[in-house]
Amino acid sequence: MAAAQPEMAGYLDVVRSLDWTSFARRYRFAVMKTSDLDEVMQIERRVYPDPWSRWVFVHEMMNNPMAHLLVMKTRAAPGRLVGYISMRIHEQDAHLTNLALRPDMTGRGLGKYMLAFAMDYAARRDARWMWLEVRKSNERARRLYRRFGFKFIRELPRYYPNGEDALVLMVAIRPLLDEILRSPEKKT
Repeated sequence: MAAAQPEMAGYLDVVRSLDWTSFARRYRFAVMKTSDLDEVMQIERRVYPDPWSRWVFVHEMMNNPMAHLLVMKTRAAPGRLVGYISMRIHEQDAHLTNLALRPDMTGRGLGKYMLAFAMDYAARRDARWMWLEVRKSNERARRLYRRFGFKFIRELPRYYPNGEDALVLMVAIRPLLDEILRSPEKKT
């Protein structure tokens, strides 16, 4: 087997370090339903200075065939919503539009699981690239994306409604999935 490309090595190390067995005992991912929207909107309003409206989520779920909205819930009844992911997948591109955790659940490493799941989910739907916008001031998110191999593409001045700049980041995801599937060190 060929050695992983340098930019992939960090991502592979992060993914291999994740204990998916332990994670799966406590959490699960599911497709977002309209019945999840009350909890999603609570998180959305708490973590974003300019949150999406409920209508945007409904539109994405009902009218956008490229949209993929997922939730992460606890396994213990009643299945408390912990976070959510939204992305649009078109041909070979996956645009990660939201990755959000309840504020009281941050600092537990759950963002790593969410991002790894999102990248794998998109790659299994034939996306080769994932890109996103992140607030220039959001150092915590930027650090997570760097650990997963995302690279700076360009800056978008005054991108957000409050005038803040965004950074566009991108990573190749299909080669990463192929490397993981070939790897004898893969954790299942």
